[in-house]
Amino acid sequence: SSGINAEWPLRPGEYKVSSSFFDTEFQLEDSKCDMFDFILFSHSLYGFDDSRGSVLHASKFLKPGGKMLIFNQGEGATAAIFNYLVDRSDPEIFSPDKCIGDHSLTAEKIISQLEEDSSNLTISAMRERCHEDVDDFVRRVDTPQTNYKIDFSLQAEYERLSKEMQNHIYKMVAENCDVIEGRFQWRHWTIGIVASFEV
Repeated sequence: SSGINAEWPLRPGEYKVSSSFFDTEFQLEDSKCDMFDFILFSHSLYGFDDSRGSVLHASKFLKPGGKMLIFNQGEGATAAIFNYLVDRSDPEIFSPDKCIGDHSLTAEKIISQLEEDSSNLTISAMRERCHEDVDDFVRRVDTPQTNYKIDFSLQAEYERLSKEMQNHIYKMVAENCDVIEGRFQWRHWTIGIVASFEV
């Protein structure tokens, strides 16, 4: 997450990006009490214990008319698989406590939480379909990288899961693929949330 001081709209080369304005407790340092025109959370809210509270806290540092842009996954297979693992997996193989982030967090949840808790908030959202190549996984080609993208998305080793879970996850991934130029591509939605907070 970063703060950017700039004229709006942004023009190339006319802004300074800094990630050092916040100390470890996510509080603005007294000696750097700038306000920001623009605050960016790019696929980072998964790692916050309180994503809603973090966004509302960061909004206090926006200048009047400033905007916040939040990129986050939309609803889809990744969040569904994460929730499936939370509900059914052996904690020695998969546990949310061992994960680097909460990948059940979707943009739709973020928007709903913010709309509930902030009456002075204006939100717009746009979405874009993204793809990850999982051709080796879907075709079950035996290479060192076959399960890499799946392991990363799951934050668990696919091969250590039970056969039942492997089959279920395989089906979820395969059903959420598009074939592009002859290769299976796992589709995801990335949502861009633009939020502005009235004073």
